[in-house]
Amino acid sequence: MTMAVRPTTRHGRYPVSLDPATLNPVACERELLRFVGLLEHATQETARRGRAAAEAEVAHRVAYAKAIIAAQGTVAEREALATVATEQELLARRLAEASLDASRDASRNMREQLGALRTVSANLRELVTS
Repeated sequence: MTMAVRPTTRHGRYPVSLDPATLNPVACERELLRFVGLLEHATQETARRGRAAAEAEVAHRVAYAKAIIAAQGTVAEREALATVATEQELLARRLAEASLDASRDASRNMREQLGALRTVSANLRELVTS
């Protein structure tokens, strides 16, 4: 029987799998170290996506401001025209924000799984030393 948690990311699966038949402190430590590496990668990916989201927000705000300045009509008409004119920038911004949110969620999930692995490791250590 295998204990496995299988969240998915854009990069694929990163299951936590410890076979109780071969469960020992060394295997658990190996899994902990693997997960620490995965979490480091997720942290770097979240930072990258954060920068992309910030760049997309700035691009949208600047394009929207330029479109407002160029538009004619009432304030409501100019805002509507600017929104239509910056549709692609707004979409890119929202997609970048969604990607950042997904990356943050994946990192939180990995931290939770790492915590569970630490608990398993502590329990194993207690069993081995008693």
